[in-house]
Amino acid sequence: FMLSTMDLSTKWQLLLGWFQFASVAVFTFEYLLFMYSAGEKPKFRGRGLLVYATSFYRAVDLVSILPYWLTFLSWLFVGGSLTPGSVFLLFRLMRFEKYTKAFTSFDDVLRDNLDVLAMTGFSALLLWIFFSSLLYLTERDSLDQDMANYYKSVPHSMWITLLNLSGECPLAHYSGFGKIIVGFIGVFATAIFGVPIGLLGAGFEELVTEEEEDENDESSDVANVVSSTPSSATGAGLQTACYQFVNGIGSKSATRFELSIYALIVATGIIGVVQT
Repeated sequence: FMLSTMDLSTKWQLLLGWFQFASVAVFTFEYLLFMYSAGEKPKFRGRGLLVYATSFYRAVDLVSILPYWLTFLSWLFVGGSLTPGSVFLLFRLMRFEKYTKAFTSFDDVLRDNLDVLAMTGFSALLLWIFFSSLLYLTERDSLDQDMANYYKSVPHSMWITLLNLSGECPLAHYSGFGKIIVGFIGVFATAIFGVPIGLLGAGFEELVTEEEEDENDESSDVANVVSSTPSSATGAGLQTACYQFVNGIGSKSATRFELSIYALIVATGIIGVVQT
């Protein structure tokens, strides 16, 4: 998608477009294999298949490929551009959550620090409103037209004040009282305003230091299911084989397929960049 936003020749655009089409076809095939083999877990049989379809990874798969096919059909019969549908392919990068656990870790940090974050976040909000109001009073009648425009109301003032509280100072032509207020923001208020961010950083550091490998993650679940699931029947055997294959276990070819899927996800994203 990213490659598609670049000004490339028609030949390259066509080549990259076909590569993107083939990638989505592979992603769709993988998604169908996931859905077919979901019955390997008893909890995903029958109505449980809907639960599996709405799980994080399968939702990411569907959200990334369905808009592309809808856009492709529209392009095929009506015309237009495939770029809107291609944007959603970037959602597949979230599949790396299986290995990085980034979103899971972020959720854990938020939950563990929710009380403190709520208190400090509310304090930061009060500071934001307070200093926005003060700077509105001191700068609304500034002779500098840009300053007057930025501070013509408290809501307008809040954007620049937010930058001040985060350590930036994009404007310089303050009045005398305005300079005192901005100086106070730089010395004291910025530290207070940054407490919630500091808490998140400390939470991540603590989590990375103390977190042990989760024994019930998806990989171990896959291994347990495969080791405990009989495959005497032909249908069950095919379903088991599909389950192993799409989850990258049981054979070198399955591992290579999973790695190739992730490589294809990265390649598709890069092509999207170049196509712009």
